Formats: sequence, structure tokens, C-alpha cells
Amino acid sequence: MLSFFNLAENPFSVSPDPRYFFVSKHYRGIIAKVGYVVEHRQGLTVIYGDVGTGKTSLARVLVDRLSETNHVVFITNPNFKSDMHMVKAICAEFGLPSKRSLFEQMEVLQAHLIRMYGEDRSPVLIVDEAQLLRGQQFEIIRQFSNFETNDTKLLQIILAGQLDLKKKLLAKKALLSRVVIQSTLQTLPAEEMADMLQFRITAAGGNGNLLARDSIHRVCEVSKGVPREAVKVCGLAMKLAHMNREKIISPNAIDLAHKEMAS
Repeated sequence: MLSFFNLAENPFSVSPDPRYFFVSKHYRGIIAKVGYVVEHRQGLTVIYGDVGTGKTSLARVLVDRLSETNHVVFITNPNFKSDMHMVKAICAEFGLPSKRSLFEQMEVLQAHLIRMYGEDRSPVLIVDEAQLLRGQQFEIIRQFSNFETNDTKLLQIILAGQLDLKKKLLAKKALLSRVVIQSTLQTLPAEEMADMLQFRITAAGGNGNLLARDSIHRVCEVSKGVPREAVKVCGLAMKLAHMNREKIISPNAIDLAHKEMAS
């Protein structure tokens, strides 16, 4: 199918590949804010995002960018069995030994962060799907934020989670008070949705003519600005166009794909 459309890769894969992440003005602003907090070692930032708005993709972009100048630990599934399991898992990512008690494990981590600070190395902890954290695990994050010198935080923490995370943090006032910047991902306006689709097509080796102009308009309408929904409907529409031996995805193919997804 890809050769039929003169593509090297599938432009509409839903995998969170940073190469296909379109940096809109809104996302660019969030990346800049997070970069400021990390660069100046201010501590904790939080990113909220509804399903399909690109939260995980953005987290992976931050991992790639921040890893250039920082030691980044990326936790993709924080559904830990216990507080101890959580701290051990994070310590393991730093290459630290396992200890018998939570107190000892926290001490080992703090000592390591102090050594890194002395070596002018900046550690960053990014937790995706942070809404899965529960109970005392939020208290652990708060304790991490207490690891500091007189003027800097020893560990930069980025929590990225669905909107449920906001509700959980509202009940954790001691932790919420330590958040330097909060950002919420927005849906894409029509102009940027069109730019995103063209960006993905070009990144996949296409010439930008895969979608008719009216088709892009229909994608904006049926997806309601949610990037993942747009990508999904375009992927199915491309398959339908291939079945009909059509080189360009028509508005009709978009409508048919949307109906198939809804049924």
C-alpha cells in the first residue's frame, strides 16, 4: 500500500514516534516552559492532556530533547505495586542498588543526586501516565522535590497525565504548592491540524498531495481537533482509497472511515 502512494512509511501510525510529532505553537510554548524549569533547576512541572491530545508523544519529545544535556529517567507506566517498588524502580534507572527499607532507598537516591550536582550533572525524572500514581506515591514525589540546595532543586520532575491527574493533585495541596508550572494540552485549530497532517505526510516521504484540500477540512471537522482521532481516520481513509485505487484521499473516503470508526 505504501508504494502505491509513493510513501516510505505510514504517515498515520498512532505510535508515539517523536519524528512524527508536529510541534504546534501551543506545544512549542509548553516545551519552552518545561525547558526553562529544567534549565534553571526549579523542580516540578505538570502537563495535563485529554485522551488523544498528544501527551505521550510530547513526553517522548521532551525525553529526546532534554537527554541532550541532562540525565533523563523516563517512567512510562507508573502503576507501581507499592511506594517501595516505585522508589526502587527509579533508583534502578539511575543505576543505584536496592535497599531493604524505604528510608535507606531514599537516602541512596538523595546521596546520588548530591553527587550529580557536585559534578554539574542535571537529573530529570519524567513520569508519563502520572494519573496512575496513587496514595503515598504522591507523597514520595513531594519528598523528591525536597531534595535541594539553598537555591536549586536536585531533581527536576515532569509529571504528564490525563485530566484525572489534576483532580488528584487538587487533593494533594502540599505537592500542588510545589508545582512551578502547569500546562494543559489543547485541541488543534483547523489551520494547525492541516499543517500537522501535511507534516506527517512529508515526514513519511510523501509529496504533500495525499489529502485533497476538502478532505483536510473534513478531517478537522470529524476529529474535533484531537490529533489522534485525525490520524486514525486518515489511516483508515488511506486504506479505503487504496482499495478503490485512488491516489488521493477524497472527502468521501474520510466520511466512510469516520462512519467505520463510529460503528
